[in-house]
Amino acid sequence: SYNAELTYFSERSASILSVIADAPEEKGRKRDKGAALTQNFLVGEHSKLGMNFYYGGPTDASRLVYGPSWVLSFGEKLFLNSELFWQSKKVKDTGAVQNGYATFNRFHYQISKGLTPFIQFDRSFLDSSNSAAQVDSYGSGLQWLPYSHFEFTGFYGKEQSFRRDPTDFAWLMIHLYL
Repeated sequence: SYNAELTYFSERSASILSVIADAPEEKGRKRDKGAALTQNFLVGEHSKLGMNFYYGGPTDASRLVYGPSWVLSFGEKLFLNSELFWQSKKVKDTGAVQNGYATFNRFHYQISKGLTPFIQFDRSFLDSSNSAAQVDSYGSGLQWLPYSHFEFTGFYGKEQSFRRDPTDFAWLMIHLYL
């Protein structure tokens, strides 16, 4: 897909508008297309509150996703990064509607400059009419920012669906900011 983004930053806020479009060379794939808007405000010296909106979807459905996000600082080294999203999805052919929510919660503790272990808990329950649709994920990870523009983050966790044994998973992200 092709994305275009317009961003405005000030000392105390950030606004981001993103437009997501199909890529002509990927005909036949079900990819979301739509628009997203994010607004964040700095609260105090180290905390942030925000709101996120998304409308779009693949060709056979439309989704409205919205909710708050926050980073709360508890002193200089301990902070909580969380998001809560509500989703309403409508299938175009049948008119069926699915409503649900998803959460993301990560507690960080910076042990030294650039080295931050964290614990994380996520819940996805995107179809509230189906109790088997709930998926929980939990685990721990480490973020390392060795120099400006470099980020390494690793995570090991477990994912558990309704009435199923947990599944192990891990990921590693290497990010270079230009």
